[in-house]
Amino acid sequence: MTRVVVYSTEVVGHHPEYDAVIARAFAAIGVEVVFTNKLAVALAARRVFFPMIDANRRAFVLCVLASCATARRVSGLFFRPGECFRAGLKYRLKRLAFRAFGLAPRTKVVSIVPFSVAPRFAQVAWDWVHDPQMWDCADLGGRDDQGVTPLAAELIACARGRPIVVALGLQSRIKGFAHFCEVWSASPELRERRLFVAAGRVAPECRAAADRLASLGGIVVDRHLSVEEMSSLYRAAGMVWAVYHPSYDQASGIVGRAFQFGVPAAVRRGSLMASLMREMAHPTVEVDYDAPREAVRRILAHDPAASRSVPSRETTAAMRRRFIRTIAQSLNVAADKWDRRRA
Repeated sequence: MTRVVVYSTEVVGHHPEYDAVIARAFAAIGVEVVFTNKLAVALAARRVFFPMIDANRRAFVLCVLASCATARRVSGLFFRPGECFRAGLKYRLKRLAFRAFGLAPRTKVVSIVPFSVAPRFAQVAWDWVHDPQMWDCADLGGRDDQGVTPLAAELIACARGRPIVVALGLQSRIKGFAHFCEVWSASPELRERRLFVAAGRVAPECRAAADRLASLGGIVVDRHLSVEEMSSLYRAAGMVWAVYHPSYDQASGIVGRAFQFGVPAAVRRGSLMASLMREMAHPTVEVDYDAPREAVRRILAHDPAASRSVPSRETTAAMRRRFIRTIAQSLNVAADKWDRRRA
């Protein structure tokens, strides 16, 4: 049996879910998976896969160098290819590094943003897949669970019939939390007709903004949420907030799950996620980052109940198949090992 070592050092946030989905993807092609956080094990492996190159750049570079001198193969998911095209020496060097990886014969970098959305990403990645958080609910059993958690029930009661606009996950400056609070503060009418909820840990630099949100009737749930609570809030929400700071322009698991649950998303105009959701025909509200009153107008003009749009199982299954095929090819796993009935 073919064996792949998966180098994963992250144990917080959505990383365990990524690991679970990747394990299932490899199982679908008859591949044995060994997870490790030890560099020596990765360096000795014939095939090594990085679920997140960005979080393990040093280890990835060392494995690439080792592959140049041996028959070992290295592959990984690239979360932030957009940084390669920013201005500045640091980002120019990053672009040159990833172009060099493309010259290594047994190294394959895979973008989790489609080239159709950003064609220049083909300069720094061998191929692309959709972010697993756009298609993984069927694997994890999340979208079909119709239960309402106590947290979701409490927020629905607090909303008193108003659509809930929810910001999920870590509430930080780059995740647009300050702007979220500015939009809420900008309009009494918005506060009458919507309920803004921030659900996830609040970064220290954003605590004053969180206090302001709460003082004006918004709700802040400043703690880690369980997977069940996150799923329940997607089902309860009328809109998911993903208007991130312009410096944070990359694939978003929050937007990916909004896509899977069929919930409209508020995204920054001109962002990669705005382009991707437009390509996927998913309902969005596009707003500028520094225009809170315009954001108020667009949010109030949007009818969240009329625009929920859950993707078909054929759509998410096709994303999953592409992911499995691409990762298999990147590690030179024989195509005839791919079990179509399971994929």
